[in-house]
Amino acid sequence: MALYDNPEADFSPSNVWAADRSWLLCTDYDLWGTKVAGPPGLVEALLNDPEPKGPP
Repeated sequence: MALYDNPEADFSPSNVWAADRSWLLCTDYDLWGTKVAGPPGLVEALLNDPEPKGPP
C-alpha cells in the first residue's frame, strides 16, 4: 500500500480492499474500531492472532 509509505499524507484510507475484492477493511475516524470482512479463513486467522487488540 503505497499510501502508507508517503510521508506527506496526513490521513489514512477509511476503506481498503484486496485487488480481487476478496476482503475489506473499514475504519471510521470518528469511531474506535475497525471492521474486517472476508472469507472464513481470514477471519479465523485474525481472531487467533495474538497481536491485534480488541474484541472480535
